[in-house]
Formats: sequence, C-alpha cells, structure tokens
Amino acid sequence: DSGGVSIATVLNGWGSLKNPKAAIKAFAILRRALPAAEMYMYGTDFDEGGIAAQWARSNGLTQNIQFCGFLPRHDLHRELRNMTMLLHPSVEEACPLALLEAMALGLPIVAHATAGGVPWVLDNGRAGFLTDMRDIQAVARTTLDCITNAGSREQKSRSAFSRVVELFSPAKVAEQYENMYDKVLSYHYGRI
Repeated sequence: DSGGVSIATVLNGWGSLKNPKAAIKAFAILRRALPAAEMYMYGTDFDEGGIAAQWARSNGLTQNIQFCGFLPRHDLHRELRNMTMLLHPSVEEACPLALLEAMALGLPIVAHATAGGVPWVLDNGRAGFLTDMRDIQAVARTTLDCITNAGSREQKSRSAFSRVVELFSPAKVAEQYENMYDKVLSYHYGRI
C-alpha cells in the first residue's frame, strides 16, 4: 500500500551542500514503488514560487511534491508530527537542528552517512538510516527501506528519541556547560 506516505525535508537554502536536487530526484525514483507517496519541502527557497519549485518544474519533477517554504517552528513541528519520515539530503552538517527536532518528535530519519556530525547525531545508524546522499539510487532504496521496514524504523526512532533526550535536552546541555565551566575554572583557579 503506497497511500499515506508523507516524506518531509527541512532545509535552509538551495545550496549544493544542502543537496536538495538529490532529494527531489530520489523521490521521483521512490514513487515508482510508492506512486501515492508525497514529499513536503520546508525551509527558505522551498516556497511554491521559490528556486526549488522552479528547478523541479523545469525538470518535470514536481509530481506529489508540496513546496511549503519557511514555517515558524511551532507550525513546522505540527506539520512534522503528521509525516512518515524526514529525508535529510545535506552532504555537510555539523549538528543539524532539523535532525534533533525530528528525533524529539519520534520521526524516522534518512541522512548522509558521512555528513560531518550527522553520523554521530544518529549514533552511527542506530538512531536513523544512513546512506550515500550523492547516490540517488541509494537514497531511494534507503528511503523505501525506512518506509517499508516497520520494525527497523520503529527501533531506530525509539533509539533516536532516547539519544536526543540523553544528549540534547535543555537539562543535559546545561549540565554539560556547567561541567565545562568547572573544568576551565579549576584549571585556571584551582578547585573552587
């Protein structure tokens, strides 16, 4: 059954490091297996008249893609709660907020296996599906696996939620800053 599949991307900009063309091309391939699947693209440059929509139109790749543009965080989170998964095609990232927010929402993620901090954020694949985002066929296969393999998808989503709570919750981040301040102060002034 291909109904009810909603794939989200959240990208800030059309630049090559964000790699949105790969997401659009891989989605076209994915639709061969899941013709009713839909993709919703959020972020700057992804509004209906924006550069992403223009590029997709000029390449005949707009079918079942909604160009939603930038949304305030609260509205974006409300939309993401209704998605099947997040496709994060970026090929270079440090610690992407889009992944952390998706993890906190329990949304399964497909992302680049070597994009800076992405593999670490996704616990080297235990908290998300990692693939080569420069290989459009691999992106389509991994996305299809995420959608169709319920057991793996649910396990990775649970691991992702636990990881984001353990490492990135406000209390944990504050604790990490306090520990760093203690180290710096004890180094410079001895134990306080």
